[in-house]
Amino acid sequence: MRVRVQRALMTAVAVLLAASIPAQGAAQAPEPDVSGIFDEEPSPPLRFWATYGVGTGFVSDGGDPQDAAHLARLTIERGANSLIVHFARIGQAFGPASDEVHEFGALYGRALNRGFFKVQGAIGLARLAGFECLDVEDPDDCDGTGTFGFPASLEFTLRPVPFLGVGAHAFVTVSPDGAWGGVGLVGHIGLLR
Repeated sequence: MRVRVQRALMTAVAVLLAASIPAQGAAQAPEPDVSGIFDEEPSPPLRFWATYGVGTGFVSDGGDPQDAAHLARLTIERGANSLIVHFARIGQAFGPASDEVHEFGALYGRALNRGFFKVQGAIGLARLAGFECLDVEDPDDCDGTGTFGFPASLEFTLRPVPFLGVGAHAFVTVSPDGAWGGVGLVGHIGLLR
């Protein structure tokens, strides 16, 4: 039995060796070309711009905004992904001589870039102030600490030249204390496309 196992092993080794050594004059299969398989695609360029916008705003909790809504942003974008530092405010948010509502935050955005136009949506987290003083009878009792809110925005932009753009912008911020938002026109300056 032992001899049979040894002969079987020797036969298997001989067959494997014969298969791995090509016969003289036999055509060999060409080696596959693997160049370029592991080459990385060039990453999309880094783009950045500043935005300023003015429009009309709304405030929950019976607010009657007397001033226009203002929006300022700095955006850094690579491909379809963007990081946005965002500031927005509306003065006299609850009627004449009332406090303003403002926020400062960071948003993550996704964009559809198509040459001259762009559509971008973004969501994030912001520090919101202005609602905390609504229920206070004495304005001196208001500490102005604010709260955190969740801003969301949608924007359509036309970019006739690579460094200037104009568009329509809508945003809303929801927080435990109240909600507010605005719609308006925005202008962009920077490396847009």
